Amino acid sequence: MVQTDKQKYAIGENIQVDYQWLVTDAGADHYNIYIDSLDDLAGSTKETAFTIKKPLEEGVYSVIVQAVNSENQILDTNYTRIGVERETAGTETLKIENLTEATSLKNGQNVTAKIKVANTDTIAKDVTMMFCLYDEQSRMVDCVAVEKNIGSQQVGYLTGTLMLPQEGMYKAKIMVWDDPESMRSLMPYQEITMDKSK
Repeated sequence: MVQTDKQKYAIGENIQVDYQWLVTDAGADHYNIYIDSLDDLAGSTKETAFTIKKPLEEGVYSVIVQAVNSENQILDTNYTRIGVERETAGTETLKIENLTEATSLKNGQNVTAKIKVANTDTIAKDVTMMFCLYDEQSRMVDCVAVEKNIGSQQVGYLTGTLMLPQEGMYKAKIMVWDDPESMRSLMPYQEITMDKSK
């Protein structure tokens, strides 16, 4: 799965792409990022995140990421869809506040994510929070999804809890979308990493 910081962008706005959980195959040497087709290379990097600075016109695009090994063999390919508009997407009627208290993860303990959503619109709005746990190979090992319909001029809370295994290194990500089908991001994803202090 490829994740962008938003699903809709203004013309000329940078696009943040994260694909840490894309690769389950060992041996990835670098990643190629394309816009709409494999003929339009936006960049190539060894990092598991990339910023697309190429200006895009108004429209809908596919952001394609390929994981490639040192022999230029393709290990994995995935993509996500984004929209570019003349004005920034209107999520201003939903005010998102991250109330998660946890700043690090510890083996054998629960960790809870909490999001506050205020809907200032005249109609009800759907909100989905995904709270997912990934191992050292960036493979998803657990995930909780919380959906809520927030009434007009109402405030709602979305809470999810994960249990950390007794051993191993993990990280958790909090993602907030409008609904699971359109998956329009309402805030940049938040990451919680392991407490490495002993």
